[in-house]
Amino acid sequence: MKWVETIRVLCSLQDADAFKDELVAQLCDFRGIKGIKKISIMLQSAYEHDIAVALFWNKQQQPTKTVEGVFIANYLKQFGSVNHSVWTVFSEIDGKSRG
Repeated sequence: MKWVETIRVLCSLQDADAFKDELVAQLCDFRGIKGIKKISIMLQSAYEHDIAVALFWNKQQQPTKTVEGVFIANYLKQFGSVNHSVWTVFSEIDGKSRG
């Protein structure tokens, strides 16, 4: 089953600059965890200080908040308000043209 776990933090520009590199380093340690297909770290394009992490899972289990996602959410809470949610993928469309 494919699902996406998102963790978003709303923080100040100073806080975002202070922890971005550490966050990337910590998430590099998640490579090789069974079921994680990809990790994306994103900046909100208009503000560049709201940060989201997306864990893309392909795992045979009920989609739920994982130990890894809770770890990230707890880490980010020191920098601002956190939203942690799980999304089930029900369809995928690739970016290739039809022709």
